[in-house]
Amino acid sequence: CGLLVVPICLRFSKSYSSTNTMTGRLVVLGLLIVCIAADATDKSGSTRKPSCPDGKIGRCTKILDPVCGSDGVTYSNECVLCREIVETKRDIWIAKEGPC
Repeated sequence: CGLLVVPICLRFSKSYSSTNTMTGRLVVLGLLIVCIAADATDKSGSTRKPSCPDGKIGRCTKILDPVCGSDGVTYSNECVLCREIVETKRDIWIAKEGPC
């Protein structure tokens, strides 16, 4: 690291003069958050609303055709995602085809 000093404020913690004085754990956590945010941003253009029927959803097939929900959960197929939407009344979109 260079001699760059940038104050960093952490919630429930004290301020550090630079990332050099942070513990490795906090640096990894910060990098993880940046990666997750960048990953979500990159995929935002490919999200789509699932094709859910109106009303109650009956049984879903057991055919494995995974979709990644905008909530970060992998659903075994689009029907299972639709059932989750109906049961929880949450607005979940398909972030991408395949597992998260």
